[in-house]
Amino acid sequence: MALEKRGKFYRYEFMWKGEIIRKATRLTNEKLARTAERHHRERLALLDMGVPLPPELVERPRLPALSEYIPTFLAWSKMFHRPATFRLHRSNCRALERHLGDLRLNEINRAAVEKFMVARARENPTNVVRHDDGSSTVKELDGELSPCSVNRAVTTLRLLYRQAQGEWKQLENPCRGGPGGIQMLEEPEPQYILTEDEFKRYLQVSPLDLAHAAVLMRERGLRPQDVVNLRPRDVDLLNEVIELWPAPEPGRRRQRTSGGKTDHASRPIVMTPAMREVLEERLRMAGANGTRYLFPMRDWRGRLMGNRHRSTNSLGKAHRGARRRAGLPEGVRLYDLRHTFATCAARGRVNQRAIAGVLGHSSLEMSKRYTRFDVELQRAAFQPLEAKKNA
Repeated sequence: MALEKRGKFYRYEFMWKGEIIRKATRLTNEKLARTAERHHRERLALLDMGVPLPPELVERPRLPALSEYIPTFLAWSKMFHRPATFRLHRSNCRALERHLGDLRLNEINRAAVEKFMVARARENPTNVVRHDDGSSTVKELDGELSPCSVNRAVTTLRLLYRQAQGEWKQLENPCRGGPGGIQMLEEPEPQYILTEDEFKRYLQVSPLDLAHAAVLMRERGLRPQDVVNLRPRDVDLLNEVIELWPAPEPGRRRQRTSGGKTDHASRPIVMTPAMREVLEERLRMAGANGTRYLFPMRDWRGRLMGNRHRSTNSLGKAHRGARRRAGLPEGVRLYDLRHTFATCAARGRVNQRAIAGVLGHSSLEMSKRYTRFDVELQRAAFQPLEAKKNA
């Protein structure tokens, strides 16, 4: 019998029925390497006698480390998920690789995942800054990482294990929910409905681009990416209609295969008077500056970049400043203007199918998540019943 160290790892060699058995253990501990050799001998002896192997002697397949399996998972995600979903999983995998990348898939347990959640929650949020030359840098922001970001990373890890279980049936998912499973972090109230006074105060302290975008989002529930991608040809002032994510011009190849966030993002929007006033101003500015988009991007010197639209991240940054100046709660997001529209429309007894169509949702269930069932909505819902009872 011989046990020797090759580089960092031990390997053993012994004779069995006139045959030389050699095996690399990939273990750096001598005691563990000798135990692995002993187990190998015991397996051979029991199999030779026809005795079933006990569970501790069953040789399990050596699973890859998390960092080794992540490229396989991301390749699958890129093939079957939308680009935005793929980018979310890719970002989450970077965080998972930093904390759990050295562990093998069968070594990650519930305790390791909970330890990751605690460590991840203590990190600062980051933002990817893309430069004109195509390069990008990661900038660390002030503040704490939201519980939603931690929970999304755990959701990515859970999906990764579901994919791995298709190849290794006995692999246990450490992120399973239910009794005895992983408990997600408590997320803050997902919606904040702005009152008319709050919205007016918000507009007064907002930069021009943000104020115009806020009116479009509040009036008809447009997404931030819907707003920044608007072009002059998308706006029909004569019929007072906006065509969001329209078909490409003749002879021009479509650049966005999904046509917005979802397949239902391409939709017509009827203008309100407030929207018409904003769009007339944006069209005048686009014509004077010769820009391709109604919300063009500016470089670091403040100069207009006519062929590129403003990023949603820059709108979000402007929103955070306006939110502080307006005295709104810390958790109010730019996206809450979209929720405000949906809730106000439901209060006004607008048909749910019409709300879903304007928001660009594929189902009524998704639209119901956007409407907050508060006191005002409850009063509006039961007002016809009370009027009938009192008649």
